[in-house]
Amino acid sequence: MTEAVEDATVEVKDSKGNVVEVVAQNLAKGATNAQFDFVKAVTNDDRTGVWTVNGVEYSFDELELVADIVAASAAPVNQVQLYNLLTEAGIQNLNADFIGQYATAIDTATTTPEWAVDVQEIIDQVNKDNADDAAEAAVVKAVADATNQIQLLAALEANFDRVNKDWIAQYAAQDVDVDTVADIPMLNLDSANYFGETNGTDVARIQAAIDTVNNDAIFDPVTGLDTVADTSAKQAEVTSLIQKWIEDDVAPATAKADAIEASKIKEAAFRVAEATTENSVYNALVAYANITPDATLKTSELNTNLKAFYKGALDTVTKATLVADIQGGTDDIKNDIVVQADGDAVEDAVVKIGAAATTLAGTDNATNRAALKAELQKLANYTSHKTAAADKFLMSTIDDSRLVDYARELDADVIGTGNSVADVQGSISTVNNTASLSVALDTINDTASTAVQVRSALFDIAEANENHAEAGVTAVVTDFYNLSSQARLEVAELVIENRPGGGYADLDAILKTSAATYGDGALKDEIANHGTKVGEFNAIGDLNANPTTNATKAHLDTYGYAPYVALSTAQKLAVADHINGLTKDVAGVATPLDFSGDDEVKTLKAANDIIDAAIAAIQ
Repeated sequence: MTEAVEDATVEVKDSKGNVVEVVAQNLAKGATNAQFDFVKAVTNDDRTGVWTVNGVEYSFDELELVADIVAASAAPVNQVQLYNLLTEAGIQNLNADFIGQYATAIDTATTTPEWAVDVQEIIDQVNKDNADDAAEAAVVKAVADATNQIQLLAALEANFDRVNKDWIAQYAAQDVDVDTVADIPMLNLDSANYFGETNGTDVARIQAAIDTVNNDAIFDPVTGLDTVADTSAKQAEVTSLIQKWIEDDVAPATAKADAIEASKIKEAAFRVAEATTENSVYNALVAYANITPDATLKTSELNTNLKAFYKGALDTVTKATLVADIQGGTDDIKNDIVVQADGDAVEDAVVKIGAAATTLAGTDNATNRAALKAELQKLANYTSHKTAAADKFLMSTIDDSRLVDYARELDADVIGTGNSVADVQGSISTVNNTASLSVALDTINDTASTAVQVRSALFDIAEANENHAEAGVTAVVTDFYNLSSQARLEVAELVIENRPGGGYADLDAILKTSAATYGDGALKDEIANHGTKVGEFNAIGDLNANPTTNATKAHLDTYGYAPYVALSTAQKLAVADHINGLTKDVAGVATPLDFSGDDEVKTLKAANDIIDAAIAAIQ
């Protein structure tokens, strides 16, 4: 009901056309059915003929007749009576041959029929089942009646799926499952094996035999076409056979799809084995990578610069070996060809880099420089597909002005057979770091350099030595790193302030890394001086201990901040007195500062800011 209705009624008329009054009732919105009671009780004698409800006929005669049909269908069945009742009820398409089946179907129906239409549905289903059985019987008969392969093929092609005429001999010999006795070869079936017979078979079991032949023809582990294929062309034919003659997958099964994919992968593998030129090997590898899962091989793991090495690796494996491995399912194209080529290419490039470096280290000329750079470029090309930093050589690390230095370092490191990309990178980094540190030293010694620039140069020197083998060096680096940016700037200012007239002689003068007393030098000295200077201010101590004005003045005198030094004695005492009165808020309580504890300053700037504020306060 789309709307609620009050006092709803229906018009009921008996078989004589008389209105039979019903009790009105309220119907709620959304109601889909309702039961109305008669005002006056209706007896069984009254329920005869055809009544109407709001004009819709309702036959008590039909209900009674169908009830009689249901009763007549129960054992023991009087088939003549049942047939007559069905006819009387107007049931169509009756076949006396099926009367026993009609009785069984009606008697065992999941829902007991009430109306003639319910009975008709049951009769129609029995008729259909018999028609289907007759059709199936005809199909099975055609197969069982065949006495040679020609007749058998005709019967199979006319009635079954996935029949390959090339395999008719195998179909003829394939066992078919039959009832009560052992399986029988398809061509040996006869009338005893007709559909419905005691030793009969059916369409599904014959189709299963056909599919068994198809599967064996393709996948038999000894004779199957997939097993014996040894070329890409033969494997492509296998793929086609799978697509045409193997039963389609029914979700969630994926057996056919998996078999097609596996066959295509084998076909691509055979194409790698069959490749004979550098380009064809590379193209075959790309195709193989595209069709295989990433875990097997990715196209990003291939490098067009390595075509010659891929061809060389394939030649080493040999076509015959790879084909046999593919057939046996033991092929490893990635490791045997791709990874091998990666290693061969790096070895080739590194050996040639070593040779070119030795030549340039002995004779510096434009030709030898160009030769070393060319070999370095090859290494970069050969490793351009790599992702790990240790495996990828970058020409961006090469400074043409340092080629001779690179050559000398590579030669000194005896770069050549057995060395890796990382080894070459190490030699290059040594030169670059040395050059970079030379620039850093120049910056420190340049009288025009700012404290910020010197701080950056000191950081470069520290960073270059953070993994130094000597603890004395790394201890200084750690101390420098532990300073705040402001403190490092103040150390830089001290390095500038104490720079010798001719500048620092060498890097060891900044941070000694090459001999005994490792770590000594300006950086270590000025970190210590900075700490001493900051300590002079923090010596003021805990203001809660009520230091005297004169004691604080003495510490400030030692600290010696220039604006403070310029004050008169009276002003210095006033500044000291002001500092002694400094407090901080702790939970709402003014608490004296403790420069020997929580409030110690870490930078000269922090100390100077406190003194500047005190000077401002007393003036």
